[in-house]
Amino acid sequence: MFRYFKMTALLVTLVLGAMFSEPAAAQDAMLVISKSSDFSTFDRNFSREDTLYVRVLRPDIDFTSIDEMRYHLRPRHEGPGIAGLFTNNFDGSYTTSMGLDQLDSTAFEWVLKLEIEDRLGNEFSIKVDIRIGEENPDFRPGHRFGIEGRVRALGTDSLMVRDLWLVINDSTRFFAEGATDASFDDLFPGARVSVLAHKRDHGPPLATHVKMDLNQDVVAVGRITHVDSATITVDGLSFEVVEETEVRGRLGQPVAFDSLHVGMFARVEGRVRSDGVLWAKRIRILNQAPEEKLEVSGEIESVTDSSVTVSGYEFQLHEHTRIVVEHHFEIGRIALIPGADVEVLAIVHPDSSLWAVLIKVEHIPGVEIEEKGEIEEVGSDFLVVNGTEFLLLPETLVFNSDRRRSDRGLLQPGLPVLVKGLELDDGSTVALVVMARKRLHERVKRTGRIQSMTDHSLTVFGATFEVDSTTVVLDEHSMVADFDTLQLNMLVTVHGYWQNSGILFAEEIKMRRRAGDGVEVKAIIDSLELEWIHLAGLKFLVTDQTRVVDESKNPMDYSQLAPGQFVQIHGRRLPDGVNIALRIRLRDQAEDHFELFGSISHIGGDTLVVEGRNVLTTAETEFTDRHETPLTLSDFSVGDYVKVRAEVTAAGELVALKVRRKETAESQGVAETGADGASFNLGATTVLLDDNTFITDASNSELDESDINSGSVVDVSGTLTASGDLQANSVVVLDADGTTGISGESTTAGPAGFALQQNYPNPFNPTTTLQYQIQGSGPQQVLLKIFNLMGQEVATLADELKSAGEYSVAWDARDSRGRRVASGAYIALLKVGSQSQARQMLLVR
Repeated sequence: MFRYFKMTALLVTLVLGAMFSEPAAAQDAMLVISKSSDFSTFDRNFSREDTLYVRVLRPDIDFTSIDEMRYHLRPRHEGPGIAGLFTNNFDGSYTTSMGLDQLDSTAFEWVLKLEIEDRLGNEFSIKVDIRIGEENPDFRPGHRFGIEGRVRALGTDSLMVRDLWLVINDSTRFFAEGATDASFDDLFPGARVSVLAHKRDHGPPLATHVKMDLNQDVVAVGRITHVDSATITVDGLSFEVVEETEVRGRLGQPVAFDSLHVGMFARVEGRVRSDGVLWAKRIRILNQAPEEKLEVSGEIESVTDSSVTVSGYEFQLHEHTRIVVEHHFEIGRIALIPGADVEVLAIVHPDSSLWAVLIKVEHIPGVEIEEKGEIEEVGSDFLVVNGTEFLLLPETLVFNSDRRRSDRGLLQPGLPVLVKGLELDDGSTVALVVMARKRLHERVKRTGRIQSMTDHSLTVFGATFEVDSTTVVLDEHSMVADFDTLQLNMLVTVHGYWQNSGILFAEEIKMRRRAGDGVEVKAIIDSLELEWIHLAGLKFLVTDQTRVVDESKNPMDYSQLAPGQFVQIHGRRLPDGVNIALRIRLRDQAEDHFELFGSISHIGGDTLVVEGRNVLTTAETEFTDRHETPLTLSDFSVGDYVKVRAEVTAAGELVALKVRRKETAESQGVAETGADGASFNLGATTVLLDDNTFITDASNSELDESDINSGSVVDVSGTLTASGDLQANSVVVLDADGTTGISGESTTAGPAGFALQQNYPNPFNPTTTLQYQIQGSGPQQVLLKIFNLMGQEVATLADELKSAGEYSVAWDARDSRGRRVASGAYIALLKVGSQSQARQMLLVR
């Protein structure tokens, strides 16, 4: 597989793909690198006269709590670069610019590294290859290499490092630690240097950058190649022996200098005098030849299963060769790709072969992807972090938070990780390293639908929590409930923590009221289309099921509506964001204003976004809670459900007159009393009805208050009043014709012509039997279904023509797909012709 991936890697042309493909998409792109200050173009090649502009668009990063937002532009190889900070525009975008005229003129290939991170751990980090200036043919890619070691000799325009002569010219740049400037004249034999050089077609390599250590102390270790009464030569360096030179043997005992001879191994510590002469302070005889080391940096030229060639040097690979990226993350041979920049530390064996001890991968061609966050999804060959899908290869390395190798069983949704990867030419992304991060906050909170359940766990928003007898389960009213009352797709908030074993444990599970998908608006019609009605910047889809009524709720035709009329629309927001009109009611226009009920999706400056509509606030805007207690804009949060009353300006803008926070509530169950025109009881809750309450059946057909009877199965959405009652915005009646109480052992007769008996046993586990009778002279269509208390269909037990008689059917507490359902209350609904009857059942596992 490794050989296969290396062949694949040879085909990789890592580019920014769609990120840099279409100039027209610049305004919406996550990253724009451009020559233009308006970011209208995507550029990768620049001249030294250009200004480089960068814009990052990452709405997921909290711009109010930024921890890092920096950039660094450096040459691909050694040399000075520039660094700085982004400008935070406080709208999810970050920009900066940099002049290129002062950059190193010998460098053509550059790496731009961008990092933005908030204090919550959301991060954007990327490295991008760019080119600056025209390429000098003497400095073409693939001819660069680096070498470190002692200067063995100096010429008038050259220096020797490890038996390699390097040419110096006017373009060679010199650097020295602790010195403001440096030059060729500062070098001396024995000085330690790090050289970046270019191979040339003819003649010795050209040194472009020389970084030197001007420490006057010099150490040479190796075989003595020359010795006389006044000098000794070791590792190519000649030292003058003076009266103060200390000479010791293998055991540290003093020995005479004249006892030394060619072929011995020795360590010589020396120093450079002011006249440039190197003299020996101490000579120590060694038992055996030390391991000679070689450090080389450059681009990988070729790779085999047993070797890698860098800058003309072939290094042998073995099982102990460490291959790392920055911070010394082990990465393995997956990163050894031709063209990658590496630093190699090797041992020179007696046969002159080079054995690689450490290979540090500095740069891989193209775009390097790095994501830090929690695993959102994981499979056998992929994982998703921050929305980016990474392919997992057999060579992908996995580490736990202690930086020890681990298997893929460690990778679970919710685990915080650092992923380093590569973008392939087909647009996919390969993970090189996945490292679990130490959790800064051990506690975990998840809000979402229950995706799956077992007797000992549940999965919410991709995270699986273990539960036991100590887990506290609370219902919507914060009353203690049983774990068995939880059901699939129920909205819950789970508070938990990571155990030492790496498993999430749930301390508390709280059932949440479903966020209402109802949309209600009162406004003047702006325009009408065949299928759309537009008003105050919103539009609603009109379907065959949309009911249009006048002020007295009398039906009227959609074609009778006209621009300028004042209407009230009850609708629903579909998952794709489209508003669909369920009822359009003509209203008397009491005043020229706009009313909108919905959730706040964004707050910025003096603007609210409610159900996709921008609402401006002013100093005159009144803010209150549901008790009419005065508030300010800062008291509102994203997700709050509000009623907005606003004026519509001539330009079509909405200016809020009043914003009132409403506490949303939802309740499902069986009506204990029928509606008396103003209210009905749903358990301990009083549901209030008014002229704005929208009542429908399960198919969204509009009903009246009289259709809510004792025993009707209903789903109510609304807001809480100051007294704690539920003011209904909408009521969905599952059983519009129900007239029978369905709790316990009620024996009240059902509709004429048929009867559904209470199931037996009840409660049950896992099977119960339902019996029903049908009267009449001919076959009738019979439908027997099971629903949960959220109104969702669970299973169909009968759907066929049946003659008069008595029938029974068993239910094994499984849904229509054969899956076991959770403990809880369920509704059995029997329909015969146009009549229906329901019974409530209790499953206790």
